[in-house]
Amino acid sequence: MNDDAIHALRQAARLQAARRHPDALLRSMGYGRVNAQRRARLARVLNDDLLGLDHGEFDFRFDSLGFARALCEALDLPVDMVEAGLTGLHQLVARRRAYAPSMFVDTGFKRKSEPVFVLAAMEGKRWISFERTFRDLPAIQQIRTAGEHAREHFEMHGGVLPLWGAIQRYVFFHAPERSLWLAPDGRVIENGPECESSRAMLSANWRLINSDQVID
Repeated sequence: MNDDAIHALRQAARLQAARRHPDALLRSMGYGRVNAQRRARLARVLNDDLLGLDHGEFDFRFDSLGFARALCEALDLPVDMVEAGLTGLHQLVARRRAYAPSMFVDTGFKRKSEPVFVLAAMEGKRWISFERTFRDLPAIQQIRTAGEHAREHFEMHGGVLPLWGAIQRYVFFHAPERSLWLAPDGRVIENGPECESSRAMLSANWRLINSDQVID
């Protein structure tokens, strides 16, 4: 994935578009009738770092990729720049959609007599999510950032998660079926076993699906 190509395309598109009237630009893209909705889409795409490729829009003329390509052609951007930039953007979008890293707060919890609906309601408290841009960081930076989040989370909660108990460690799921154990201070636990988490969930008839040992 070429970040330079993405940046070059994004900057060139914005610079050239700023020199054109939005209505004239939309007509150059093939729209016979210009309305507020199409103007809004043009502005949204130009302001988006992914040029709208992650939006999944379709206006009966262009989908997201088609709109971006038509925009670049209407702006007379170099073909090589357009192809390299759009290819990089497509790869970036695919990567973002492929897997969303997350972190599980492990307290070694085992269910005793806690009500099912209470467990389900508190489930989100033992998961830490990351911003969309997190997954685009190099692997080593992801681990460092996850460690910082773990340390901050531990300090913020005083080492105890309501209902679930004392925090023992954090499990960072960084790729499909891949995880790392992090200590409360954010350090990677060497040779920590691969693990899976089970979520406390309710079925349609309010039956707990998984509520036993959190870390297998």
